[in-house]
Formats: sequence, C-alpha cells, structure tokens
Amino acid sequence: MKACAILLATAFAAAAFGQKATIGVGGVEYRAMDSESNKRLRAYGREPREDTRAFVDMITTALVKTNKFDVVERDRLGEIAQEQGIQTMNEGGFPTGVSVEGVDYILLGAITEYGTKEQAAQFGKFGGASETARMAVDVRVIDAHTGSIGFAETISKEVRTGGAFAIEGVASGGESDSSAALGEVMRVTARGVTALVVSNIFPIKVVRVQDNGEVMLSYGEALLGEDDVLDVFSQGEAFIDPDTGEELGREETLVGKLRVTSVQSRFSKAAVIEGGGFADGMLARITNEVVDDKGRKKKKKKKRKLF
Repeated sequence: MKACAILLATAFAAAAFGQKATIGVGGVEYRAMDSESNKRLRAYGREPREDTRAFVDMITTALVKTNKFDVVERDRLGEIAQEQGIQTMNEGGFPTGVSVEGVDYILLGAITEYGTKEQAAQFGKFGGASETARMAVDVRVIDAHTGSIGFAETISKEVRTGGAFAIEGVASGGESDSSAALGEVMRVTARGVTALVVSNIFPIKVVRVQDNGEVMLSYGEALLGEDDVLDVFSQGEAFIDPDTGEELGREETLVGKLRVTSVQSRFSKAAVIEGGGFADGMLARITNEVVDDKGRKKKKKKKRKLF
C-alpha cells in the first residue's frame, strides 16, 4: 500500500503539471515450462520463445493507446541508462535501487505459463478436439525514482478454441487453430497487464455525468469494451501516516454499477444499471459480472461439449 501510494503521488504530480507519466517497458522473460503444444510447435520449426517477443510489443501498443503515459521501449530504456552512466544488471536493462532520470516507472515481467492443452473425444464416426490456450505472467512495476517495487501481480488468461474435427478419419483444422489461440491469449493477457498498470497508477474515473444520465469514463478501447460492468466508488478523506506523512489510502463507498455501452478511442460511455448519485471524479473498477441491456445479471451459458 505504501509503495502504491508513492506511485500514485508521482502520477498526480505529473498530472498537476499537465504532463503524462513516463513508463519504460523493460524485459519480459520466458520462464514457462514447455508444454506438449510447444514441443509440437518445434516439430513444425517454430520456437515459442520467439512467439512471445510479440507480447512486449502488444503491451507497448496497449499502454500508448491509453493516452496516460509516455512510453519508452526497452532499447531506448537501455540507452537512457547508459547515458546516465548506469550499468545494466537485470533482464529489464535496469538495476533496482538506482534512479533513472526522465522515467517514472519500469515495467518488468516473466511469462510463467504459455501453451495449449488439447482435449479429444470420439462419438462413433465423429471425432474431434478442442484446445485451451493459457498464458500467465508475473508482472512488477518499479518506481524508477527509488528503485523499489511499487506493486506486483500475476495475470493469467485463457482462450478456448475448436481444434481438429474428423468424420470417418477425414480431418480438418489443426495447427492453424493452435497458432490463432496462442496469439489471441497473448493479446488478451497484454490487455490484462495494461489494465493492472493503469488501474494502480491512473484508475478509471467518471469524467462527466450527462443530463440524460449517461456517464462518461476516462478510458477507451485500450482498456474497456462494450458490456463491461464497473463498480463505482466515492472516496472519503485520506488516511495519512503520522510518521512519514504519506497517504495510505482513502475510505471508499460503493455508489453503484455501470455498463459500458459505447467505446471510443480515448473515452467510453456507460449506462447506470444500479445505484445513483454518480459524480465527476469518482473511481470505477471493472468487475467480472455479465449483464443484459437492462442491467440484469446473466449466467454464462454452458456450451455443450460435442468433443
């Protein structure tokens, strides 16, 4: 909590001067144990570690699209460190405990799981297989002014897709489905990492409540999607550490819920589905709820497993 408070203080200070915070995207190491699907990819001359290099590019793009940060890529981050006479010491090209001038945060990570799992079944003449692509990343954000870890979290995502299908031994589908699933789960995970970073440094906020009751939110397509449900909170007085004078946090009160109805490049529109009294500046957090256009909770449909 203390480190997060420091990160927020840095972000608010930058905002006060009309500047974006600067984040450097460092290294994301591949530490996942090889799955059967990865071994299969090698049989086709593919290397999963090479595939994951695109993951850093996806995170970089997503962070830029939030319009909250000036983003420094890994190569440039190393150049800045060298210009300041700093010797690189870790996978991110950044030594902890050393201040890097002009950079507020450093994003580092490690891919701990990446691959697909296949499930096959046979019903008479019909057979097939479904695949679940899964990716997990341990993420940490470092305060570049102090070198301390501001926050760390594990992001894990799954994408399920149909694999091969066969009738009396004649098959269709296959390797292309695996590649598509791995690419999709990588993109979904990159969005999850971006959501983690921005929600800790620049939380989603209510920008304006329109006369017709529509609520404008401070993020667009980089973070939000249509039908996303968000809890909205009002904040009370800050709690201050009597020893350090740092803000420890604020008491939060749930005001209600919103459903995103329209997503633009830099902002979103939402409808009220529960509660009231929404006001500019209130915080909003994405939930895992699924609702219909009238705000009624829906149960996720269970798909019939044909194979």
